[in-house]
Amino acid sequence: MAPPLPKAIALYETVATAGGAFAPARVAGIALNTFHLSPTEAQQAIEQTAEETGLPCTDPIRFGAEPLLEAILKG
Repeated sequence: MAPPLPKAIALYETVATAGGAFAPARVAGIALNTFHLSPTEAQQAIEQTAEETGLPCTDPIRFGAEPLLEAILKG
């Protein structure tokens, strides 16, 4: 079983800093692969992920990458 997304995000951010050797890195958004889901299920998965993490989320192939680009540019 995978860890909850907020814990996985914290782990990625810790690893990206190499235990403090590099400047802090922050996850800015989440890209989901919703290929196996119907459009309605995909939107629900995206909304649930965004709510759970507090981060912008999308499937950039199906719905465009604008939310992720905006999050990166805000950075």
